Amino acid sequence: AEAQEWKLEAERLRVEAESQTQKLASEHAEVLRAEGEVARLLEAKKAAERTLKDQEAERLRAQALKAEEDRKRLEQVGKEAEELREAKAKAEMEKQELERVRAVDLKAAEAAKLRFEAQKAELLERNRAEMEMEKLRREAQKAKDQEA
Repeated sequence: AEAQEWKLEAERLRVEAESQTQKLASEHAEVLRAEGEVARLLEAKKAAERTLKDQEAERLRAQALKAEEDRKRLEQVGKEAEELREAKAKAEMEKQELERVRAVDLKAAEAAKLRFEAQKAELLERNRAEMEMEKLRREAQKAKDQEA
C-alpha cells in the first residue's frame, strides 16, 4: 500500500512537473514573443527617429538653399542699386555740365548781342556823321557857289 502511495505520489509529481514544464514552456514562449515585440518596437522607434532626422536634415537643407537664393537675390538687388546710384550720379554730372555749357553759351550769346549792338550803334553814328559831313559840304559848296 505504501508502494502504491509512493507510486501515486510519483505520478502526481510527474503530472505536476509536466504541467509546470508546459506552463514554463508557455511562459517562455510568451517571453520570447514579448522580447520579439520589444525588439520590433525598438527597431520601429529607431526607424522613426532616422526618418525624423532625415526630415529635419531635408528641412534644414531646404532652408539653407532658400537662404542662399535670398542672399544671391539681395546681392543682385544691391548691385542693381549701386548701378542705379552710379547712373544717377553720372546723369547729375552730365546735367551740371550741360547747365555750365548752357551758361557759357548764354554768356557768349549775350556778348555777341552786345557786340552787334555796339557795331550797330557805331555804324549808325558813322552814317550820321557822314550825313552831317555831307550836309556841311553841300552848305559849304552852296556858300562857295553864292560867293562866286
